[in-house]
Amino acid sequence: MTIILLAGCVVNFTVCAISKLLHLEDMAFINLTMGVFNLMPFRALDGGHILALYSSERITRAVSLIVLSLFIILPFMVHAINLMSFFVIILFAFSEFLL
Repeated sequence: MTIILLAGCVVNFTVCAISKLLHLEDMAFINLTMGVFNLMPFRALDGGHILALYSSERITRAVSLIVLSLFIILPFMVHAINLMSFFVIILFAFSEFLL
């Protein structure tokens, strides 16, 4: 069963490698992204099915919830870090005038 679940991801990674060898960068990136996305531990994706095969229902739900929470929180954290670094750059740019 695991081999069947991994078959789609393996195909994506194989097409990615072949595309990279042929210098088809966009196609390689798309297949790499699809392969990684499909391995995420959500119930509808292959990663969720694999996790459900080898762990209990409670662990599967917890891991799915944690990954989903990271997907919701991480963009805000990245945006906040970028915003903070912007203010630090502005502060250094005007530090001459502040001192």
